Amino acid sequence: MRALDLVTNLRKRRLIVVDLLYSCISRLFDASGANKFNVDAIFTRTVYTEPKYKLFPKMSRLRLYYDGNCSLCAREIAVLRRLSPQNVGFEDIHQIEDFSGLPAKQTMLKRLHLRADSGEWYLGLDATVEVWSQTRYGIFFKLLKLPGIKLIADQIYRRWADRRYCKRYSVCNAATE
Repeated sequence: MRALDLVTNLRKRRLIVVDLLYSCISRLFDASGANKFNVDAIFTRTVYTEPKYKLFPKMSRLRLYYDGNCSLCAREIAVLRRLSPQNVGFEDIHQIEDFSGLPAKQTMLKRLHLRADSGEWYLGLDATVEVWSQTRYGIFFKLLKLPGIKLIADQIYRRWADRRYCKRYSVCNAATE
């Protein structure tokens, strides 16, 4: 008997709270004249509405330009092709015939280049972070954007990329070494 009374009291309290909320919300919307919401629908059934913000905003199309003759680059691109969504395209720099609208071939071979539909260019480590951010492992790569880490990681990437370019294409100068 006591358990039944407890359940009944809880139900009554819940109904009182729901009625109170209902009256407050209906007064609020009716008083403002906005009445955009169907208050009855909120309390009687679940209504799906389009959220004001999107968890995953529409991604712009990305085009990654890489050195297909670099074995490490080719392995990374193979993994990225498997993991990345459809909005990422991959271009081997050596397969491009017309460089109009693009940086010079030698410039592109020195660093990884990523171009978004918006016209933004990402170079080197920023391109790597941006393209890996499109995969499920993106959170780990975004850590490379943290202020102290980014400075060090950028220097390491630049040094590695310069040495790779120097060895592969035998084009070394004082600035590269």
